[in-house]
Amino acid sequence: MRSLALLGLAAGDVLGAAVEGMDRSAVAPRLDGLPPPGTAWTDDTQQALLVARHLLEHSEVDGVALAVELRGPDLPHRGIGPGFARFLDTGMPQPSAGNGAAMRSAPIGVRFGPERVVDEAIVAAMVTHADPRGVAAAVAVAAAVAHAPGDVAGADLLAEIAEDVTDAEHRLFADHGLRFGAGDRWHTFSEALRAAIGEVDEPPAVVADRVGERAAPTSAASETGGTHPYAPASVVTALVLAAAATDPVEAVRAAVALGGDTDTVAAITGAVVGARFGVESWPWEVPRADLLVQIGERLVDGGGTEGLPDAAELIA
Repeated sequence: MRSLALLGLAAGDVLGAAVEGMDRSAVAPRLDGLPPPGTAWTDDTQQALLVARHLLEHSEVDGVALAVELRGPDLPHRGIGPGFARFLDTGMPQPSAGNGAAMRSAPIGVRFGPERVVDEAIVAAMVTHADPRGVAAAVAVAAAVAHAPGDVAGADLLAEIAEDVTDAEHRLFADHGLRFGAGDRWHTFSEALRAAIGEVDEPPAVVADRVGERAAPTSAASETGGTHPYAPASVVTALVLAAAATDPVEAVRAAVALGGDTDTVAAITGAVVGARFGVESWPWEVPRADLLVQIGERLVDGGGTEGLPDAAELIA
């Protein structure tokens, strides 16, 4: 079922794309009409597909090659954030604690499963992120997808993910400490995730509000909601919604209903519930759904890129 994570990611991305950045109250009256006909993917799906294609070509994460591929001059990136824009300009990892690496890391969990997911997700995230919070968030999403098809759910699934994230934080400090600043918060993400385990049975709005309140003191902004792009907020919220889900479609709709960074929160939620529940189709149009399923199957089977579009066509 891990193979269906990419389809779920794109489904969440498409559902949340039209209301990204809106307050919760503004999203509510529009929710039943989402997505508008013809809605395209955003950078969430685009970058995840680039990572997926990279894995099919290289079999593992090659950080140098991935950096070159993400910066391809003919790539039609849509909706990128300021940190990724600076990476495109400079080629250098940015001091970002945002959710950009997390939103694209689901294919790593599909490809490797629990055994290698931490190592590979660290390499892929450090291409663009020079902050342990952004890297740890990417590990968390990849680990969530890797663990999702098992019988574990709810608080137990979040605890498994938190163990992988703590492992990643220790490795980052031991192996890459000089890449980060002296003031970086090494365990902020794992602490945020563990603190949220107690909210797993709460309504989505309560989850987001409490996660956001706890995240605010460690963020660059004095006020941070649970769907803010800051990774210990939005990524944690998405993982709690996905771990608690009993209905994958409702979980993704609930992620969008929270407002804020709707496409990314819903994309992460969709990737995990897609893998957890084996969702083969969604009740709204997902562009190129057959191709997303095919790539997911190749990731699981260890397939290559034969017959696939080149990178620019793949994410167009």
